[in-house]
Order: sequence, then C-alpha cells, then structure tokens
Amino acid sequence: MKRWILFVLVVLLLTAPAAVPGSAGPASPAVSLDAFAWLEGDWVRQSKRGEVTETWTRVSPRTMEGIASIVVGEETHVTEHLRIEDLGDGLYYLAKPRENPYPTPFKLVRSAATQAETQAGTQAGTQFVFENPSHDFPPRILYTGDGADGLVVRIEGEMDGAERGIDFVFSRRE
Repeated sequence: MKRWILFVLVVLLLTAPAAVPGSAGPASPAVSLDAFAWLEGDWVRQSKRGEVTETWTRVSPRTMEGIASIVVGEETHVTEHLRIEDLGDGLYYLAKPRENPYPTPFKLVRSAATQAETQAGTQAGTQFVFENPSHDFPPRILYTGDGADGLVVRIEGEMDGAERGIDFVFSRRE
C-alpha cells in the first residue's frame, strides 16, 4: 500500500504543470516595513483648495497607516485612508478614497532603499514603486524621498491614450 501511495505521488509530481516564472505577477522586492520608518509623521503641501496633509503612523510590526486630509478654511476633510502592509507575499499599498467602499491594493514591485538609509531612518534617494495593472488610473504609485525632509508622491499611468504622471510634492511638518 505504501508503494502504491508513493507511486501516485511521484506520478502527480511528474505530471503537474510547472510554474511559469512571472505568471503570478511581479515578485515583491525583499524589503521589510522597516524601510518605511522615515515616512512616519506629517507631510504637508499647498494646493489650490488648501493645505493637504498625509500623516503616517506605524501601528504594528506589519502595518503602517496613513490619512490624507485637506484643510479648507476652518474645516478638515479626510480624503483618503492609506495603508502599507505586509500581507505575507509582499508589501502592499492600500488606498481607500472616501468615495470607495473598499481599498485598492498596489503591490510593491521596486525599491531603491539601501540598507544604510533604512538603518539611518533617512529617505534621501529612497524610492518605492507600487503597481496594480488592473486599476484604471493610476496603475502605479511612487513614493520618493527628496532631500532631508521632502517627499514626492507620483501617480502615473495611461490616460487618454498617453502616458501621464502627476507629482505631489510634500515637506515634513516641523
């Protein structure tokens, strides 16, 4: 009986389809959530409507939460709930604008963070690229450290038949 089970297992292994590299989407770079430590805190920028803020907090070893808001006059409006989370198969950026009932996941596909930058908690030259090819716009979100206290959030993808990108330039609130 044991030989029969062993024979069946060998046949199944030999006849099972091989995994095709890249068929499950891009592999996530070997980056831990610690690489995002520099993102914690308040980031601000001025828009035509008012002051826009992204506030990031590490809430667990596997999750950072962000809140995007805008101050118009005397009122603060939350525009988006954000998360960067380790979901086991990689890091994901989860964006939930106020008008959507569920967050949209974007998988981390590229990282330019160095170990020294991560350990020092600095962001200069650090870049993280998150993608969701099935999302209409943007299918790509980039977080890039700019100098000692700068952050550029870029959304990009195809719009009206052409590749487009929009930069949102933030400074760390002191």
